[in-house]
Amino acid sequence: NENLLGVTLSGGEIDKWEAPGEGSRGWCAPREQWPSEALRVSIRFVRGEAVAIDGVELPGAKLLARLNAMFAPYGVGRGMYTGDTTIGLKGRIVYEAPGLIALLAAHRALEEAVLTKQQNRFKPDVARKWVELVYEGFYHDPLKTDLEAFLTSSQRMVNGEVVLETRGARVDAVAVRSPHLLNAKGATYAQSADWGVEEAEGFIRLFGMSSTLWAQVNENAD
Repeated sequence: NENLLGVTLSGGEIDKWEAPGEGSRGWCAPREQWPSEALRVSIRFVRGEAVAIDGVELPGAKLLARLNAMFAPYGVGRGMYTGDTTIGLKGRIVYEAPGLIALLAAHRALEEAVLTKQQNRFKPDVARKWVELVYEGFYHDPLKTDLEAFLTSSQRMVNGEVVLETRGARVDAVAVRSPHLLNAKGATYAQSADWGVEEAEGFIRLFGMSSTLWAQVNENAD
C-alpha cells in the first residue's frame, strides 16, 4: 500500500515473523546508498500546522511530499509494526514514512518547548484516543469532536521554526525558535536559574511532602 503518508509492505517473510529482505523496500534507501553529507531542514509551524520548508511556503500535501523526497534517501522513517485488529488478529508490516516521521519529530520538539508540563503529558493520551476512534470506524462519534476541540486549543501557541538534521535513519531536532518559548527570566533550567539555595530547599520539602508523610506513616508497617 502506498499513499502520501507512506508505504506499508507485508507478505512473505514479514508474515512469517522473519527478517524482511531487501525486496521489502519501498522509498527508503539502504545504508550503503545514504548520502555522505548530513541533511538539515527547517520547518515553520503556525498554530501547530507546518506551513513552510526552508522558508518556502507550501500547502500541506506538497509540503509532506517534499519531506518524503528529502528524507527517504537517508533511510529515515523505516520500521516494523505489529498491531491488533478489531477482532484481535495480529498483523505485522514494514512501514516507510520518511516525511511523516520528520514532521512529527519537528512538531514534537516545538510542543515540548512551548507547552506546559501538564499539556505535554496529557496530549499524547488524547492523540492516541483520536487515532483509536478513527481506526476503529468511529469517525463521527462525538468524542472525536470533543478531542479535536482540545487538540485545536493546545496548538494556539505552537508557532515557530524547528531545524531537523539527519545523517541516516534517525532524525533529530537540533534547533527550536519560537516567540512562545517557556524560557522567561526565572523559568530557565537549573544551571542558569536565579533562585537561591534556600528557595530550592523549601521547594524540595514541599514537593516531596507526600513521600515524606508516606514514609512516616508506614515506617513501622512491616
